[in-house]
Amino acid sequence: MNAMTMDLSNRKRSQGIIFHSDGGSHYASYDFIALLEQHHLRRSMSLL
Repeated sequence: MNAMTMDLSNRKRSQGIIFHSDGGSHYASYDFIALLEQHHLRRSMSLL
């Protein structure tokens, strides 16, 4: 999550970005989802 926070703080605009992950538990955590929502990022996860 630290890398994502650093990247978002360096961006001027984050709207329209889709974050795709493999569906790992750390990407489904409440804190990570809240971070994505705070920056108006859309989530996308692979179906396992």
